[in-house]
Amino acid sequence: MKKFKKYMMLACMLFGVGISLQSCLFEEEDTFEQSAANRLTENINRYERILQGVPNGWLMEYYIGSNYEYGGIPILCRFKDGRVEMATTFEADGVKPGTVVTSLYKLGSNQSTVLSFDTYNPLIHYFGTPGLVDISNPNTTLGGDYEFVMREGAGDKIVMEGTKYGNRMVLTPLPEDADWKSYISGALQIEDAAFLKNFKIMDQAKELGSLSRSNWTFSYRPEGSKEKINVPFVYTSTGLKLREPMEVNGVKVMNFTWNSERMSFNCTDAGAEQVSLVSVYPEGYMPYEKFLGTYTLTAGQPVKEGTSYVLKPRDLTVTIEQDVEGESYLIKSEDIDIPIPLSYDRGSGSVELVPKKLGALSKYYIGMRISVDTGLYPVGIASLIGEVTTEDPFTLVLVDDGTGWGATGFSLYAYGDVAYSEELGYWDWFDRPVFVKQ
Repeated sequence: MKKFKKYMMLACMLFGVGISLQSCLFEEEDTFEQSAANRLTENINRYERILQGVPNGWLMEYYIGSNYEYGGIPILCRFKDGRVEMATTFEADGVKPGTVVTSLYKLGSNQSTVLSFDTYNPLIHYFGTPGLVDISNPNTTLGGDYEFVMREGAGDKIVMEGTKYGNRMVLTPLPEDADWKSYISGALQIEDAAFLKNFKIMDQAKELGSLSRSNWTFSYRPEGSKEKINVPFVYTSTGLKLREPMEVNGVKVMNFTWNSERMSFNCTDAGAEQVSLVSVYPEGYMPYEKFLGTYTLTAGQPVKEGTSYVLKPRDLTVTIEQDVEGESYLIKSEDIDIPIPLSYDRGSGSVELVPKKLGALSKYYIGMRISVDTGLYPVGIASLIGEVTTEDPFTLVLVDDGTGWGATGFSLYAYGDVAYSEELGYWDWFDRPVFVKQ
């Protein structure tokens, strides 16, 4: 009996200890979960204080495209009580550069602190809108994020990373006396002045290599390499800033100011002031005014022979007239029922014919489409670029843009509705167009 009582007492003691241990374990888990939640909340609060703690707002270096493919755009942003004001240099969704747009934002947590611009703001959501890059693939975007994981933050710098495309963005505070309109205007003026697409890398008088620009990205091929390296950048109010330092002749370069007289970007980094990027006019560059004038246009037109159509050349007298100075033209003729837009690329000194909707004509709607030997592409696909084959007489030939579509000409095509969905047939056709100035 005594032995039984001892066993009972031991069992009770062990049972009590078990309860006690179990209770302690549950308390430990609860304490851990609570502290983790507290840490996340405190991190959100800390970033909120940082975001709102800069009175004149932040300069966001906003990079777009897979692996920074298209380069960066400066976005000014000011945060206050769940609302953000933004302005930028890019005309997005019809919003003019420099226009301040207000929307909502929030800081939340998903393992890490996340900044979300959770109501539509065209200045940032535009770059994540499907269908802007390739009309034939409506799911493609310009690779812009509007949700970001906060990687590091202090009063003088924030680093965050896009949740979808993974591009890193750096935010730095604007000086209190900086004027938003002046900053945007300055960056736009530099982008306009630095219109050429080719640059020489110079170390004082020594040429070290060359860069080519596309959008807001430089590219170059290092000596002995077969692959090009992309160098994304963002324009500033005084010049440009590379996304990360680039080594040139043993020194690191990143920050540049624009020299309008020399048409160059001069490095301002300590020890690298002798490095500059000097603009270069490409071979065969043609100024905007060169394309204006009266021409004989020779182009093939379908002619019915028996039961089939064959392309036969015809000659038309046309004029290439100014539309927007320095940017575009209109091709006009008594024999063409609607003006045809032609774009000018100031960076390369060349012209391009881009398919687009041209508007109403009588009771129809006319679209310009790119043609190939076997038919037509939908509006928005492919383009023709201009090649000047001779200067006396000045001869302009429109050819395939080299992107693989195999374009041979263009057509004016009739539609029965404003949505351009009811196809009626071609209105006019221009195969292998050649313009010879009269």
